[in-house]
Amino acid sequence: MSAADFSKSIAIRFASGGLEAILTLRPGLTAEERTFEYIRSAVLASGVVPRRIDEEALRTGVEAYDFAEGSPEQVIATGDAAEPASPVRVELRDDVLAALEAAAALRRMADGSTPPDDLSEAATHGSPDPGAECDGLAQSHYNRSAFVVVEAGRALGRLVPAFEGKDGEDVTGAVIQAKPLTAKTYEPDDSVQVDAEGLISARVPGLLDVTGAGPIVRDTLDIDSDVDFSTGNVNFPGDVNIARGVRDLFQVRVGGSLHTGDVIEAATIEVQRHATLAVGMAGRGKGSITVGRDLEARYLDDVDVHVGGNLRIDRELSNCRIEVQGALEAPKCRVVGGEVRVVGRCEVAQSGSPAGAPTVLILGHIPEFETIVARSTEMLDRLDAQSKDVQERLKMLSGLGSRMTAQQAEELTELQFLVMDGAEKSKKMTAGLGRVVGLMDRVAEPSLTVHKAVYAGVRLHIGVHIALITADVAGPLEVKLDEAGDPVIVDLASASSRPISAVAEVTHDPDSVDLDAARALAGRQAEAPGQAA
Repeated sequence: MSAADFSKSIAIRFASGGLEAILTLRPGLTAEERTFEYIRSAVLASGVVPRRIDEEALRTGVEAYDFAEGSPEQVIATGDAAEPASPVRVELRDDVLAALEAAAALRRMADGSTPPDDLSEAATHGSPDPGAECDGLAQSHYNRSAFVVVEAGRALGRLVPAFEGKDGEDVTGAVIQAKPLTAKTYEPDDSVQVDAEGLISARVPGLLDVTGAGPIVRDTLDIDSDVDFSTGNVNFPGDVNIARGVRDLFQVRVGGSLHTGDVIEAATIEVQRHATLAVGMAGRGKGSITVGRDLEARYLDDVDVHVGGNLRIDRELSNCRIEVQGALEAPKCRVVGGEVRVVGRCEVAQSGSPAGAPTVLILGHIPEFETIVARSTEMLDRLDAQSKDVQERLKMLSGLGSRMTAQQAEELTELQFLVMDGAEKSKKMTAGLGRVVGLMDRVAEPSLTVHKAVYAGVRLHIGVHIALITADVAGPLEVKLDEAGDPVIVDLASASSRPISAVAEVTHDPDSVDLDAARALAGRQAEAPGQAA
């Protein structure tokens, strides 16, 4: 029988894309038509296959039938939905998810100019600078981080295998095709590693990025704002690019190179490689910047500066405390106030000011090496004096010949050992002294080139001398040591030179080391062992 052969009071409709068959029994069915077998036959005639019929639900619907009112709708058959294919996916660890949420909560702050009062619990317990101590609530605001930085080996999550999908079946027995794979499959890059059990961990340190199909670790951190309360302190193992500046009291520690686009205030900056400040830094006596290699900036004002390579400044160095292991390359820069220590060559536009701002330039000095030279020289002098005493006693005993007593013969043997031991020590120390002095000769370049003027009040430390400039001197000029080790001023326009004492009060620098004397001592001591033998 077809569906048309059954009573019109039996209504069957399909819903949910064919995954449900719904039965409605209207009033007026005869006694024969309202039996279970009759109604089941009507359901089958509608196209529902037997295996999809819920016999219990169908019987309930039949038993609930009322001749005058019929029966309510009843789902009497169900199908199986298709299960779509899914790619390999990642389940992140709970602690990683918590750190990501804490960082996201901080980034959602609209105003980073003042410490927030009502951060979420997740942000409050976010991933702080691992090297910092939280000193109360105020300090913790600085130590929050808007970024999740991971170390190499950090466990991140696990891979969940791909699912190929499973076809479904509607109530008529028709196949429902599973949707094919459309989502992008996670493909780990070299920044992470996946073990045989599917566990994912960071291969390298860096910024955890989960914006794609799975985690990767980036070696560069890009910050599109200031470093302030919306970011927290920054401690990153790779390169850092800050679109704007760094606000007061924040800390930025960078294992690679740093680039900033705006002013750095009284912050603490530590960079292992190069640093480029598109504007500069105004430290107000509290800010500091330490750079392992080269530093470039437009200006530095009242900052403690340590540079392992070269320092390049475009406009001004004002009231800074600066140590540069390489050269100061600043031909357009004014150096006004503060103290600048430069191991290599120093080139500026102006030193000091017409108002006589106290400005100190220390040229070609390496305190760490000079300390070694001074101590080595002192020890070599002491060894030399001891050697002379031993040699005199040894000469006296050797002259006794056969008149020497047994005790004197034993003393003679001991003195001969002391001579050889002292000579060996002197040889090693002399070699070390020679290497240090040689390294200083290669690295240090005590010279100052000034293109516009050196003003009275500038104090220059060069060689073993201190020269306090007493009269303004127009450039272009160069201050350097002559062959005798005395400071001279060379007029670069005429190539003429004159002693610096013509424009300065020159005194001996008590903190300096006489490298010529150290070279002479090293040369003398190098010959001493052979002479002693």
